[in-house]
Amino acid sequence: GTGRDGVMLNLQYPGNDVLRKLFLDRRFRIALSLSIDREMICRLCFRGLNYPGTVGLFESSPDYVSTEGLPNYYQYQPDRASAMLDEMGLTERDGDGYRFGSDGEVISLIIETSSSLRAEIDMLEIIRSNWEAVGIKTTIKPEERTLYFQRVTKNGEHMIGKWSHEGVFPIVSSQRWFGTSLWDEWAHHWAQWFLSGGERGVEPPPHIQRLQKIEEQLQVTVDMDKRNALWSEVVRSHAENVWIIPTTERGTSIGVLANNFRNVPERAVA
Repeated sequence: GTGRDGVMLNLQYPGNDVLRKLFLDRRFRIALSLSIDREMICRLCFRGLNYPGTVGLFESSPDYVSTEGLPNYYQYQPDRASAMLDEMGLTERDGDGYRFGSDGEVISLIIETSSSLRAEIDMLEIIRSNWEAVGIKTTIKPEERTLYFQRVTKNGEHMIGKWSHEGVFPIVSSQRWFGTSLWDEWAHHWAQWFLSGGERGVEPPPHIQRLQKIEEQLQVTVDMDKRNALWSEVVRSHAENVWIIPTTERGTSIGVLANNFRNVPERAVA
C-alpha cells in the first residue's frame, strides 16, 4: 500500500471550548499517540500485513528525504502518556477512572468513521480501549460515507475523524500534510481561512501557516535540494507536533488468481 491510516483530531473543534484547548495542547496529542498499541492492532486486526504507523514519506516516494533527530511519539508507552496527562493538570477522575476537564465534566471523545471494514472498526475499538486505559472516555461513531464527508468537508463539525493520507505521491493527494484542504479532518477551519484569503474559517497558528506556505513553494520548486529541505521541514513539523496521530501504514493486500490468468506481477502497488 502507498498510504497510512490515522485518527485526526479537529484542532479547531467548534463544539466545545474545553476540548479545543486540549486538542491544541501538543502534550494531549502526544499522550493519545503514546497510548495506542499499534503492534497489537497490526497483529489482531490486519493479520500482521500492516506496519505500525509513523510519520514521513515512504522510501519509494520521489520526494523521500531522511530527517535526523525526530522524536518518536508512536511507541506504546501508556505510563508515559498517563504521566503527561497528569502534567497537564488532568488528575481528577470519576469513579470509573475517567479524567475531568477544566469545566468539571468528564473528557469524552468521539471518533467518527465511514469505514464498514471489520478490521478498521476493530482497530478503532483497540484505540478506544487504549485511550480509556489512560482515563480518556472514548466513543466510536460509524456513519454512512456521504454523511461523514458532509460533516467534515462542508461543516467541519466532527470531533475526531479516521482517514488515510498519501505517503508516496503527497503532492497529488496533499490534504493531510499542509492544512490547505477542506477534506482535512484535522485542519478544516484553518484550510477554510487559507482558501478564502482570511475571509472565512479560523486563522491558524504560525506553525500551520508555515505548512500552508510550504505547499505553495513545493508546487513550483523543481530544485531537489530545495525540495528536500522543504519536505524535511514538513516531516519535522508533523513529528514534533503530532498534527495527525498515525495508526497503521503500508498495508499488504493478498490477491487470488486463476492459474490461467496472466500478466500479473508478483508484487504491485495497491
